[in-house]
Parts: sequence; structure tokens; C-alpha cells
Amino acid sequence: MTISIDFGNIWDAIGAIGTVGALFFSLFMVRSERKRNLSASFCWSSGNRYSAVLLISNLCNREIVLQSAELHYDGKLYPLIDFMGEMKYADQAELMPHETKKLQLKLPEDFCQDVNAVIASDDEDKMAELKIERPLKVRIFDIHGNHYNSKRMYSKHKLQELIFGQYLFTEDY
Repeated sequence: MTISIDFGNIWDAIGAIGTVGALFFSLFMVRSERKRNLSASFCWSSGNRYSAVLLISNLCNREIVLQSAELHYDGKLYPLIDFMGEMKYADQAELMPHETKKLQLKLPEDFCQDVNAVIASDDEDKMAELKIERPLKVRIFDIHGNHYNSKRMYSKHKLQELIFGQYLFTEDY
């Protein structure tokens, strides 16, 4: 009994597997280029207009049309911007490829009231709670239903300072 193994067709099989792998890789690359990608950063500007700022950057090769933005803090949701409904932001709704826009924000009144609910207290637990950092999330929606998140950690004490500074330096409040 003799066992004979013929490796004549193995190189054809390896070539076929490589071709299929190259096909899937190229399809993956095309899909990633067409995917919408947005970067959002929520921060506080300094200088003569001390206010909340939202930096939005389009990182892809496609145009993105924004629909709305909302703020999440301490388990609560606050509507922030309606790009389609507010005339102030209507011209900011369209982001061309590789474009960045800087939006000056007026924070929602209920958000400011919730953050400033406990300013000073004799209760040590309440004062300790003011120093716990929690995520402040900004979620932006485009007209296709995709959402993009920005998250930074802020304590209520820090937010109180920032909101107080915003009240001092801007005329909008």
C-alpha cells in the first residue's frame, strides 16, 4: 500500500484563497471610506465670550446634514439644538467633507437649574456629591438617524463655576 500526495493543485488553491481575501479587503476599504464619521467636542471657551462651545468636525469624504443635538448629564436628557427648526443654526446644519464648525451654545435653562440646585449646604454628603465627576454627553443626530457622541467628565461643582462664568460674561442670559 503506497500513499501518494499530489501537491500540484495546492498553489492554485492558495492563489484562489488570496484572491478572495483581497476582494473582501477592498470591499471593506470602500465601505469604510463611504461611512459617515463625525467628531464632536463640547468645551468652554475663554476670552471675551466665555461660553459653552460645540466643535463639530466632518471626518469623512461625504457631506453630513445635522438634525439635532442633545445634552445628557446625571441621568437626564436636555434638548440642545434643533438644526432644522432654529433659524440661528439653520446655516450650520450642513457639514461639507473635512469641515469643522464652532457653535456658541446657550445651555438649556432646566440644565442650569438642575446643576445649581445645591450650591451650599451643611450636609457633608450633599457637598461630597457636588465633587463627584459624572459624564456630560453631547449626542448629535444627522438626518439619516445616525448619532455621534462626545463625552467629558464634569463635577456639579465645576459646572456651577462654568455656568456662573457664562452668566457673567455673556449678554444672552
